[in-house]
Amino acid sequence: MKRLVISLACALALVGCAESPEPQPSSTPSSTEVAACAKERNPLWGVRPLPLRSNPSITYDFTVQSDHFDACEPLSWAVLSGVAGPTFGKAVVFFHYGKVMTKPDPLLLESLDGVERIDESTVVIHYRGEESATFTLDGDVLALQNNSLDQGAIFSAPRLSLEQLKN
Repeated sequence: MKRLVISLACALALVGCAESPEPQPSSTPSSTEVAACAKERNPLWGVRPLPLRSNPSITYDFTVQSDHFDACEPLSWAVLSGVAGPTFGKAVVFFHYGKVMTKPDPLLLESLDGVERIDESTVVIHYRGEESATFTLDGDVLALQNNSLDQGAIFSAPRLSLEQLKN
């Protein structure tokens, strides 16, 4: 009888183990991962210059004017200010968990008033006056949601090539 009770107890324990769900991976980064990403620095620091997409022989010599890089965030950015040939302009470079987002190409524009975070995956770039563009992270793709920037300015603006920064 004692053997029967022990056998039943073992059988129930095995059945209970078989029905227990497998542990699921956590979507929250571990403290080790957070510590590692917090130590990453903006990959634009020390990079000079960046070529223009339309004419790689013309380069954009820049400084990081406003650094909002955060490798622990799904979407962060840096505002660059500099010169490409005779053109002075500013550009916004976006990062996804610290990796440079190469698409869409950053526009080099004379007027850029600032960048505003709406939520962890959405930012608005404010250009001159009331003009702005809203970018939202969709998975690992940056999508333009709203754009009131003059279409002529968009098509005529030089675009930066970030291919050399691709991770």
